[in-house]
Amino acid sequence: MKILTATLAAGLLSAAALAQTPTPLHSVRVVTPAARPIWIGQAPGDSTRLYVAEQKQHDVEVWINGVQNALPFLDLTGKVASGGNEQGLLGVAFHPDFQNNGWVYVNYTRSGDTATIVERYTALTADDADETSGVTVFGPIAQPQSNHNGGNIVFGPDGKLYVGMGDGGNANDTGPGHVAGGNGQAPGEALGKMHRINDDGSIPGDNPFIGNGAFVQSIWSLGLRNPWRWSFDAETGDLWIADVGQDAREEVDFEPAGAGGRNYGWRCMEGFNCTGLSGCTCNDVALTLPIHDYGHSGGKCSVTGGYLYRGKALPDWVGTYFFADYCTAQIFSMDYNGVTAVVTDRTAEVAPGGGLAIALITSFGVDNDGELYMCEQGAGGANGEVFKLVPEGPFTGLGSALAGIDGKPVLWGEGTLVTGSAGALNLRDVAPSATGLLFVALSEGSAAFKGGVVVAVPSVSLIAVASDAGGELQLAWPAWPALPQGTTIVFQAGFDDVAAIKGVSLTNGLRAVQP
Repeated sequence: MKILTATLAAGLLSAAALAQTPTPLHSVRVVTPAARPIWIGQAPGDSTRLYVAEQKQHDVEVWINGVQNALPFLDLTGKVASGGNEQGLLGVAFHPDFQNNGWVYVNYTRSGDTATIVERYTALTADDADETSGVTVFGPIAQPQSNHNGGNIVFGPDGKLYVGMGDGGNANDTGPGHVAGGNGQAPGEALGKMHRINDDGSIPGDNPFIGNGAFVQSIWSLGLRNPWRWSFDAETGDLWIADVGQDAREEVDFEPAGAGGRNYGWRCMEGFNCTGLSGCTCNDVALTLPIHDYGHSGGKCSVTGGYLYRGKALPDWVGTYFFADYCTAQIFSMDYNGVTAVVTDRTAEVAPGGGLAIALITSFGVDNDGELYMCEQGAGGANGEVFKLVPEGPFTGLGSALAGIDGKPVLWGEGTLVTGSAGALNLRDVAPSATGLLFVALSEGSAAFKGGVVVAVPSVSLIAVASDAGGELQLAWPAWPALPQGTTIVFQAGFDDVAAIKGVSLTNGLRAVQP
């Protein structure tokens, strides 16, 4: 299949041109609706599909060019317990060699007893996994309460599968199912730990506690309360763990690549604070302190871990860690030099605008290019959405002929064209009453645009759609035909503004060149 990659003709200002000021941040909505999206990512070797896991729907959906497949990639209906707010389908990981073995892993709380299970499934195609192929590779791990289930699973740079486990729930790591001193500090308990296993569920021979009979052999690190979301730096292999706090502090832990065997201090420590609880000695030299913590002022309550940015669209943000607070939907950046962490609130910068809002951030994700996504479950029972971090601009001339919401120029989103497949292109800040058309020309010098004429492309029907209340307009097509070698296609959008079709000038369009 030939892929046509769309790029901005006018382009964004480069990092060098911006000099002392980093590229302004923005976000665009890429998935809606979704039933409490809990994970988003791509399979290795496939940059066409976005996979979205839905916590309460118990499935993994496939999105291609902004369009959701009719059937889910993997449906776990009947296998998952999700009565509690923190239960359900909680994690997804594609095997690094997915293109050859088809293996995808899921972490969920099991129907019947709510135990944690990590299973491996085999995909029949990139759009369909065999739901009868499930093999348990980790667990079952009994969960004494409904909360603090952890749930994130990630393949590390060493090819091993890492599994984050909360302490089992309840306050202070106490109560039924919690041993004296807390599960987080108990070497014989799987709860409150980070685990490391082989892709078949066996234990790697170089795990840090191998041969120590007091420890569960899969343990990689201990002293965690609820490592809800954590990630590896795609370049260095360092591990960034966001551990959800209880009454006082949320924390971010940093682990250099390969430095297993660490104790992060829960339950005798929460962030940099001493809790007064037993299990370990607060501030003992054997404990690893976080690199950052924050309190619950202003409604903050639960840290959502993200990623160190390694993408291409924001080159001057490479090496910056992004994370969030679930309750306030605040989005933070962190610059860490190995000694000091500098944290900045980026919420206002990242806000999508156009009547859209990011609320209750449950997870972050990255695609194969390292671009960053944010999953939110929607406030007040609304469906969740997924947003992508993108440059704010300036978009030189793009949409200058079009006035949208509050007089703002209409700006382009991103689009990818795949021959033979349906696709879509997004704009933002479009007036809510607008309907749109996609104009296409096979050569840049065409005069067809001047009269608002659609230049015919064989076998392509263009769909006019109305923008939503948030000001996003999607221009879609059901299929894109193969074109002659080297054909340049120039795109242009227009919308109906008070009975007049206004179009973006040809030189400001999106282009795609077929190789």
